[in-house]
Amino acid sequence: MLLIPTNSNYPDWTETVQIEDRSYRIRGSWDTRLQSWRLDIGTEDEWICQGAKAVANCPIWHKRKHDDLPAGRFFLLDQSGAGEDPGRDDLGDRVVLLYVPEDEFPADSSTDDELVIEVVGMIIS
Repeated sequence: MLLIPTNSNYPDWTETVQIEDRSYRIRGSWDTRLQSWRLDIGTEDEWICQGAKAVANCPIWHKRKHDDLPAGRFFLLDQSGAGEDPGRDDLGDRVVLLYVPEDEFPADSSTDDELVIEVVGMIIS
C-alpha cells in the first residue's frame, strides 16, 4: 500500500509519484463552486482521467479503463472513520489518498464495495 502525498495548503497542486515502476502525475484542484476536491491522474505525457470528485472511502479512477493506469486501486480514506468527504483543508490530513496494488487485494473481495470495506478495515484496525 502506498500513501500518496497531497497538499490542501494550495487550492491547485500536482504531485509526481512512482507506482509500479512508472511515473504518474496526480493533480488536485479545489472547486469553490461545488466545495469539493477534483482529482486528475496522468502520465508524464498525458492526463488519463480528469475531474474525478474526491469521495471518502471510495475507489477513485477505477471505472476508467486505460492501458496506462496501474492495475491496483486508488482510494480516499477518511482516517477519522466518519466517512466524510474532504473539505478544503482536509486532503492529506483527515482524508488521505492511497494506492493498493492488485497483489495486496484481500482474497475474499469480489466487488469494489467489498474491496473498499476490506481496505478500510485493514487500515483502521
